[in-house]
Amino acid sequence: MIPYLLIILVIFLIAVFAEKRNKKKEWILSCVLIIILSSLFAGVRDYTVGTDVSVYVLPIIKTMKVNGFLITLNSAKIDLGFLILSWLVLYFNGNIQVMLFIIHLIITTLFVIFAYKKREKLCFSNAVLFFMTFLYPLGFNFIRQTIAISICIYAYRFIEERDFKKFFLCILISSQFHFTSLCFIFVYLYYWFGNRGKYNLFIKYVFLSILLIFILFFKEIFEMGLNIGIIPLKYTNYLNVFYMDSIDVQYKVYFFKILFAFCGIFYASKISEKNNKSTVIFLVIMDLFLYTLGFKIMYAERITYYFSTIAYLYGYSWKKNSEKYQDKLLICLFLILYFLVMYVYTGIGHIIPYRIYF
Repeated sequence: MIPYLLIILVIFLIAVFAEKRNKKKEWILSCVLIIILSSLFAGVRDYTVGTDVSVYVLPIIKTMKVNGFLITLNSAKIDLGFLILSWLVLYFNGNIQVMLFIIHLIITTLFVIFAYKKREKLCFSNAVLFFMTFLYPLGFNFIRQTIAISICIYAYRFIEERDFKKFFLCILISSQFHFTSLCFIFVYLYYWFGNRGKYNLFIKYVFLSILLIFILFFKEIFEMGLNIGIIPLKYTNYLNVFYMDSIDVQYKVYFFKILFAFCGIFYASKISEKNNKSTVIFLVIMDLFLYTLGFKIMYAERITYYFSTIAYLYGYSWKKNSEKYQDKLLICLFLILYFLVMYVYTGIGHIIPYRIYF
C-alpha cells in the first residue's frame, strides 16, 4: 500500500506545482513528469500485481511469439486494438515490462491531455489526484477496459464541442480495446438531448428506462448481437458467467459508495454549466444504480466505469469546488479514502501489495 500512496503523493505535488507556477514551460515539464513517473511505476511491477497481466498480457505475447499476428488474431478471444498493441511491442522489443509501461503511457497521456485542456474548468491537481486514486489503479487489473475508458474521457471534450465525427472516431477506436465502450455513446445522446426545456424531466425518465431495459435484457441483446454478427463469437463465453448464483454485499463498502455518490452529486450541483451539471448528476445516479445491480449481474459494475469516471472527475474536480483551502483538502482526503476503501480494503484486482519485477 505504501508504494501506491507515495506515487500518488509525488504525482499530486507535481500537479500542484504546475498550477502554482502556471507557466507554459512548467506545465509541459509537469505533465511529462506525471506521465513518465506514473507509467514507470506501472511498468516495473511484478506480473502478480493485477490479474490481467497473467490472463491477457503474458498469454497473448507468448502466443504471438509462436504463431504470429494473423493466427493469433483468428484464434485469440481478445480485441483487435489490444492485439495490434501487443504485436507492435513484440515487433520492436517483446519485453513484458515495456508492454505494461506503454499501456499506462497511453492511459495517463490521454487523461493528462484532457485535464490540461480543461484546466480553466477543472482544478488540474484535483483531476490528477482523482486519476491516481480512481482510474490509475484500475488499469493495473482491467487493462483493456481502462485503455477504452481513457479514450472515452478524452472523447468527452468532443461531446462538449458537439463534434460528433471526432467523438465517434474515438469511440470506434476505444471499442477495439473493449467493446463495452460503445455504451459511452449514451453520454453524448444524453448531454445534447436530455436537457431540452420543459420536456427535460420526461426525457430523463426515457433515457433511464432505455438504460434499465438494456441492462435487464442485456443477455438477450448480447445473444442477438452474436447471432447477427455485430458482436464477435469470441465473446460467447461471457454468457456463461452473466448472472451470479448468489448476492454477496460488502455493506461497509456499499455504504461508502453511497456516500461517495451523494458527495459527487453535491459537488456536481455547483457546476455552473447547465448541460455538464445535469449530465454529471444523472451519470452519478446511473453509477449508483449499476453498481447496485452489479451484485447480481456480473458486468453491470464494469459498464458503470464509463459513466462514473467522467461524472466524478467533473464533480470532484470542478474548479469552483476547490477555491477554498479547506474545501480542496476535504476533497483530497475523500479521494484518498476512496482508494483505501475500494482498492486496499476490498482487494479488488489483486493490486495490493505492490511488487517490483526486478
